[in-house]
Amino acid sequence: MRVTINNINTALKNAGIDGEILKGQDYYYFSGSDFDLTEEQGVYGVFRLGELSIERWVEEAKEKITK
Repeated sequence: MRVTINNINTALKNAGIDGEILKGQDYYYFSGSDFDLTEEQGVYGVFRLGELSIERWVEEAKEKITK
């Protein structure tokens, strides 16, 4: 499966995460109710979605939520 914003967002939803990934200027970040109270929503140092697998994007989201 190609690593796209839509596929990542579908995987987040399937993992029970209420949020989505968005592209900022030179970074990606998570937004949604599960991320409202997190200290950090950004994923820095990743310039292309394909640098991480879809599974790793979901893990990044889970790590942000549990911190």
